[in-house]
Amino acid sequence: MIMDYWLPKAIMYGIPEERFWHMNPRKLEPYDKAYELRQTDWKRKVEIEAWAHGMYVHRAIGCVFSKPAQPFPQKPESLFEETRETELTDGQKFYAYMLKHNAARRKRAKSGG
Repeated sequence: MIMDYWLPKAIMYGIPEERFWHMNPRKLEPYDKAYELRQTDWKRKVEIEAWAHGMYVHRAIGCVFSKPAQPFPQKPESLFEETRETELTDGQKFYAYMLKHNAARRKRAKSGG
């Protein structure tokens, strides 16, 4: 069970094998929880990125089929510029909020808080 279950999990968590042999399964629980949190954050990031790609596709299709035809932007719109010529959409505001929130969460997790 150790070689088939616990050691592979410890390696997946980034625990060196030398250190693993001085631990017990209970000491691996925080690493398991941290791994789950990283996976959840990664999945959320992928979902948000997919949503952002969908917004660009939506805008591209809208440019093609709108009457009169609207030009597609020549460069991507940044969500992080402080000064903007146009107001952010609700979706863009949410995306920016999620990116800032996840960055702060990762920073707290790294600092142990």
